[in-house]
Amino acid sequence: MKAQRCFTSRQATGGKWPTDYVSTSSAADLLRKVHWPASWPYEAWDFRREDESDDDVFYSEPRLITHVDDDFIEALKSHYKKVFALYPQARILDICSSWVSHYPETKTWSHVSITGMNEYELKNNAQADDYTVRNLNITPALPYEDGSFDIVTCTVSFDYLNKPLEVMKEVARVLKPGGAVILSTSNRCFPSKAVNIWLRTNDMEHILIYGSYIHYTRCFEPPEALDIGSDSIVSLSFLSQPSFALIPTAAALGTAAVVGATGAGELPAVIAGIWAAVVATVSSPPPDPAYVIQARRI
Repeated sequence: MKAQRCFTSRQATGGKWPTDYVSTSSAADLLRKVHWPASWPYEAWDFRREDESDDDVFYSEPRLITHVDDDFIEALKSHYKKVFALYPQARILDICSSWVSHYPETKTWSHVSITGMNEYELKNNAQADDYTVRNLNITPALPYEDGSFDIVTCTVSFDYLNKPLEVMKEVARVLKPGGAVILSTSNRCFPSKAVNIWLRTNDMEHILIYGSYIHYTRCFEPPEALDIGSDSIVSLSFLSQPSFALIPTAAALGTAAVVGATGAGELPAVIAGIWAAVVATVSSPPPDPAYVIQARRI
């Protein structure tokens, strides 16, 4: 089972966090402009889930697949490469991890520790040096000493945590001063296990939610958000759609028909075929949005 695209089912609520705090459609500007509520703006219900059954059961079946598209993965690898270069020979922790951490192929770090729910997935992560099976929804404490890591990452998974502030405080504890936390998010999730507030909010609000988890620890510099998927004019996943491959074929057939046709009656059918290929391509699913929310430990 692969994570689904998750779209907001929120009804309009006046004066509420985070809805009324979205001041821009720019991810980069959003956290720069936000005026945070004076206190933690969530209620217990926000972190309830549709499926409150044992997480160990839900995650017991290994899923050796990727839950985001190739564009997202390549954009995240590229971003990690830039950040990791600032921390030569870093010790890195990947939380809510699985069989892949989406780190760059070229190793610039000294050690990677990972935590997650499924042991089979974790032990198949080729970039990990050690792993710990840990359900952070039951035990939010991380099993590491203070100041153990230069970087902590979490890929499209913080929306499943029902104790996000406690976990983020643990992230701060295990980071060295000046270390970085990097959260990434898209619009895919397992809806039955994502927390309520996540399912009732949109992409920009998700950025505020992740940023708030960092902000309210009082342990980090102001968080920043980046749209790491916005650099591609035409996405790789768009180009890889089967329908896209039909366009050059259809164009070639159209050219041959124009050159070799003995009657004009063949042309409408060729043109219709080309048009059908174009429509199919344009209607292909859009690439997954790709956002990073990050901050440095004070």
